[in-house]
Amino acid sequence: MGKPKYPRVLFELRPSRVHKSGVGVFALASIAKGTVVSPGYNKKDLKRIIPWAQLRYFDKNFREKALTHCIGTPYGFIPPQQLDFNSISLGWHFNHACDGNLGFDRRGNYVAIRQIAKDEELTFDYGLYETNPNFQLICSCGKNCRQTVTGNDWKKLILNPDKARHIFPFIKAFAVYKGK
Repeated sequence: MGKPKYPRVLFELRPSRVHKSGVGVFALASIAKGTVVSPGYNKKDLKRIIPWAQLRYFDKNFREKALTHCIGTPYGFIPPQQLDFNSISLGWHFNHACDGNLGFDRRGNYVAIRQIAKDEELTFDYGLYETNPNFQLICSCGKNCRQTVTGNDWKKLILNPDKARHIFPFIKAFAVYKGK
């Protein structure tokens, strides 16, 4: 009987290099371009949008997590499954970088858009999915930094062929969702 085979550990959480007071996801091995690194969101998630007006009914910790971790749309935000921030997946910890190394595939999964080196932090441009027009993030990520990231950046990024091919595939649905 041979040694049991276990899945290779590819990621770990560490202090972030781009979000100075936060946590980031780091590669423990090189990751090839095109590799799906984490499940993302799908069309079913549109049905779980919570209107912004309802956010006030949640406790302070939930509100804080919703504003910092959830995809925002003009009409509300997409919470984690069963509203449980205690069991969020790896993708919820990816930080923003204007020139990130992740994007989205056709199904909405996070995918490496270039080779990712061992010990590199996994990041993506929040403009690839954030559509809440009130969203604003002051950025100092370095390379090709926009300084301010907004919920309207997707409108410009969709016109850039390099960015558009990695934009969240349901971005138009998120942008036009009417809270129904």
